[in-house]
Amino acid sequence: MKKASIIVAMFLLCCLPSTAFSRDGLRLTAAYMCEQVSDAGPENRAVVFSAADGKVFCFCFFESVPENSTVFHVWYHADRLVTRHKLTLKPPSWKIYSAMQLRDSDKGPWRVEIIGADNKQLDVVRFSVTD
Repeated sequence: MKKASIIVAMFLLCCLPSTAFSRDGLRLTAAYMCEQVSDAGPENRAVVFSAADGKVFCFCFFESVPENSTVFHVWYHADRLVTRHKLTLKPPSWKIYSAMQLRDSDKGPWRVEIIGADNKQLDVVRFSVTD
């Protein structure tokens, strides 16, 4: 029974979008970590990535964008700031992503904070890098 609970929890973390968030008319409806991004969206969503994969993406979908806006993807490795990507949103809806090149030294816990132009956090996506 315990194993089944872990599998269900991993499915929910991996395959369901984070909770929709709305601020000042801007509505973030999905945020995923994935191995690639195509025109169709995120591919191979996961919460654990191998350093051998070489790259990981943070993908977000904003359903309601009232005007041109800016958001940031702020990447942390083990609570240490690694990089900050400035991304532009345009009405009425917009997909954005940023990526991080992976090395062996990048193993461990990661998070990407999605920050609005007002410097307030919209969401956090957590993942881990392993062998």
